[in-house]
Amino acid sequence: LEAAPPEELAEPCDLVLRLGDGASRIELGRFAICHGDVLTAFTAGLSARAAPPSPPPTPRSTGEREAWLAASAAAERRHMTTVLRYVIGGPAAREPELGDDPRRLFALALQQAIQADRSLTKPVKSHAAAIRDLFDPLHYLATYPAVAETGENPLLHYMRTGWREGFRPNPLFDVGYYREQMGRARGEPLLHYVTKGAEAGLNPHPLFDTRFYRENALAGEDAGLNPLAHYQARGGFERRAPSPWFDTARFLDALPFGADIACPLEAFVATRELHDRDVLAGFDAPLYRYQIEVERGLTLDEPPLVHYLREGYRDPTLLPNLLFDPQFYAERNALDLKKPALLHYLAEGDRLGLACHPLFSPAHYNKQRTDDPAAMTALEYFGRHPEAGFATDRRMSRPLDPAILAFLRRLIESGDAFDCQFYRAANADLAGLDDDYVVGHYLDHGQEEGRVGTPRDLMIKSGVKLRDFPLGFFADEYIYFHPDLKYLAGNPIGCLCHFLFHGRRENRMYGRWQFHYEDLVLDIPTDAAPLRVSPAPQRMDLCVLMHVYYADIWTELPAFVQNFRNRSYDVFINLVDLSWTPELHAEIRTLCPGAFLQLSNDLGRDVGGFMRLLDNVKLDRYDVVALMHTKKSPHIMPERGEHWRRTLLRAFAGSPEVADECVDAFLADPAVGMIGAKEWRS
Repeated sequence: LEAAPPEELAEPCDLVLRLGDGASRIELGRFAICHGDVLTAFTAGLSARAAPPSPPPTPRSTGEREAWLAASAAAERRHMTTVLRYVIGGPAAREPELGDDPRRLFALALQQAIQADRSLTKPVKSHAAAIRDLFDPLHYLATYPAVAETGENPLLHYMRTGWREGFRPNPLFDVGYYREQMGRARGEPLLHYVTKGAEAGLNPHPLFDTRFYRENALAGEDAGLNPLAHYQARGGFERRAPSPWFDTARFLDALPFGADIACPLEAFVATRELHDRDVLAGFDAPLYRYQIEVERGLTLDEPPLVHYLREGYRDPTLLPNLLFDPQFYAERNALDLKKPALLHYLAEGDRLGLACHPLFSPAHYNKQRTDDPAAMTALEYFGRHPEAGFATDRRMSRPLDPAILAFLRRLIESGDAFDCQFYRAANADLAGLDDDYVVGHYLDHGQEEGRVGTPRDLMIKSGVKLRDFPLGFFADEYIYFHPDLKYLAGNPIGCLCHFLFHGRRENRMYGRWQFHYEDLVLDIPTDAAPLRVSPAPQRMDLCVLMHVYYADIWTELPAFVQNFRNRSYDVFINLVDLSWTPELHAEIRTLCPGAFLQLSNDLGRDVGGFMRLLDNVKLDRYDVVALMHTKKSPHIMPERGEHWRRTLLRAFAGSPEVADECVDAFLADPAVGMIGAKEWRS
């Protein structure tokens, strides 16, 4: 302003505040002022500026850098708030009341300018007055700088064209998300929320629940208050919860400057450095980001949790947690979910003990805990206490391998930086070499030879996605099953690399738990409840031929036979002379009364025994013949032998439903000749 005597009132002029970046402008409307007042006010505002903290010489960690950036942003916001307050209210202005912050003063000025514009219609002015308290011009201009360049009133710009283009008038009002809830309603979304949507319980943002906030944060207060406006003006400052899915205390307690944040949810959404913070129990933001940005090649410009709640949950192959598979959760528990599967689990699934991953049973996991399982879900407890040592599934006698879990965490958080320790572990021929040699080897030879230098490199080159990762991998058991890999003993990462590149294609087993069937229930006969043998009608459904060589496991066979309980059948048993004892003979008679028992020598192994049994069978009395024997081998490990036997028997007699289905297949189609386990077809 031109210099003039203080007592001389200047002509009315347009007052424009240019922000520190030199590009952003804030139109404050027309004021009649003296230059001295403005100079004094602005100087006082600058003197009150809160200086940002000095940056650390060399940030020691990502967290330290994030904390400094966020603190700097908070200090800059305080500076802007101070300057605006002094410019608008003068050097003697008192501290604003809650809710009387610069963006609302700015929005008020914009609305008053619209009110004073005689060229605008009454509906336009009413529209501006209705949405003013939820329109954030600072956010709008910073997010859409092209609007500032036009010089147009940003509130008017939003009302005319911004909402149609999906522009957000407020960091906590997602236009696209809200319009999906409007259904057939048309018009400007923010106006709809203010006049109708809030009352109907529609949500302006995936992490702001209108009904929840009204019932919990506004209980006993004026029911006419708009929940979102109240939260941004007062509720956030008072640390009221915006929804069940945003844990304010969890978010703020993890930040060294948490007490300085006025509106926690807004800070979380608007500050990119805070997007991956832990705000919802059980949701792993870095893991989710890895799947979006690395596996799918997209970019997340918003918190991963927001993306998941708005649209990501519709893709059941996206994991919100390493041990939560949405597709498995819905199919295993027969759920028809219309909302994010993780929210269903947190609300009731954990309490009901619903399985949420092929290798994670909350019911089994919670039984091992000594604390109160109601205080924290199994997923959250596992994430916070991975060292607890609890088995995650009833098939497992041990917890998941910590080395594998550590590998996955490095995969998600380390990025593409070369990892000397990993390179040595992944390449057994380089074990014991120092870091300098390892780096030189990778640069001179490793890259050209296709060797992997990072966990991320391993996943990309092997073509394995996170949801297909062998989470139940145990390096020591992998070597036990495959003695040709003994050279990898003590090197779990080397074992994992071998499996991802070779073992998967060779169908190698990597954990004892794989030999157990979770849903296979064997009803072993007892003295009090022996195997029921059908009376002898003229014609019967089934003839069971049973060959017993290994006496220690023979009771499994009548347990499978009992699954034919809905059919008529006879049982013929061949007992090998080398295995016979008077005690075994008596046991068979007790548990299988009515069965035909034959003693023979061991010629022809199981085939010979079956052929000799057939000498005693009138085949024209039966529609189907079932062959069973005590299959195991001294030449392979016990786990594989048990898996081999049970897979064969399970294929046609694993349950009453399977047994009925197989018999019906023969009766319905005369061309069916044999039914067996497809795993062993060769």
